[in-house]
Amino acid sequence: MIRIVIPEPSLVLLIGAAGAGKSTFAARHFGADEVCSSDGLREVLSGNPADQSVSRRAFAILHRDVERRLQEGRLTVVDATNLTEHQRRPLLRRAAAAQVPTIAIVLDLPANIVRSRNAGRDRVVDPDVVERHLATLRRTVDGDELHREDLAGIILLRSEDDVARARIERRPTPHEGGRSADRAPVTHRSADRQPGRVPDDESSTTRPNGRARNSTHTPLRR
Repeated sequence: MIRIVIPEPSLVLLIGAAGAGKSTFAARHFGADEVCSSDGLREVLSGNPADQSVSRRAFAILHRDVERRLQEGRLTVVDATNLTEHQRRPLLRRAAAAQVPTIAIVLDLPANIVRSRNAGRDRVVDPDVVERHLATLRRTVDGDELHREDLAGIILLRSEDDVARARIERRPTPHEGGRSADRAPVTHRSADRQPGRVPDDESSTTRPNGRARNSTHTPLRR
């Protein structure tokens, strides 16, 4: 089991290429009323979740919804690619304003699995777009970008088995007047394909910038 501790309230960013399984992960672990989906908003606006012509409007709505929810002290999950610092910055800014922690859950599955999943979907994303997503994710993960951002926890899931064994543990945190009374470190496991993985019953504790306090942390680099 890979235990992922999520403070309540908090902002959860799902990060991954199209076809990585972000929406499936969100539906499995979170309530429909907790998830803000860019695809869902595009579908509302144009009838087509893949219609990029309405993306700017969709994300304007998403950002407003995220801000309102966080100020109200509600757990909020963002189901979007969230691949670049530019995409994550407005979300992190809103979490900071509400003084709630942000957790990043990265679905870094093997490229061949992502390509196969995308090809088998009802609404196939242009393969060239998927390739750009995969390349951007590699730069984000291998370049340690996430560790430089204001994240309370970084969870890296690198295989279908990691995703299947992930379990969400919610930890209520006092929140009053638009701020969280406690930005305590978050217990999490960062999964990795390399040998020497941490046993399943162990976890690491991260500081607010995502750095681990214990030797059980698995670095993001391969």
